[in-house]
Amino acid sequence: MQLDVDWYDADVMNKASDEGKLLPFIECLRRRRSLICGPAHLSLLNGFPIAAFVYCHPTHAFEEVDELEAEIIYRIAREEPDTVLFSAGQGASPTLVSRLHSQYPEIVFIDAGSLWDPYVGVMSRSGHKKCGWEGYLRLGKLNFNQDISLW
Repeated sequence: MQLDVDWYDADVMNKASDEGKLLPFIECLRRRRSLICGPAHLSLLNGFPIAAFVYCHPTHAFEEVDELEAEIIYRIAREEPDTVLFSAGQGASPTLVSRLHSQYPEIVFIDAGSLWDPYVGVMSRSGHKKCGWEGYLRLGKLNFNQDISLW
């Protein structure tokens, strides 16, 4: 299957987050209807409206990729999001973007990776651990213009 998909480096978002420069992206998401596909801990994310959430296993989402695809298709029909954010792992996220993009060219699909984890208290990467919760409380004020401890 040949895909006509523009892929971008996700490190741009992680770098913006680490430098406290993610707010323009967040402000854009605040004007959109987003669906998130990710582990349950991301349901604590409160920095922008989430129209729908599709839960996946935190470490083995690829094993459920067919079920996730079906649930996302159902949620797209029901909730009509214009943006789908994936935090479903290195196998499931790109697979789902590849499968869904051709079916829904009007929807923006973004593999956000672990971008949201530290903002809900999950330090899933070494960089998150190095910064720590106090660092992400400070970054939350810059990146979301909110006190994330109130989420």
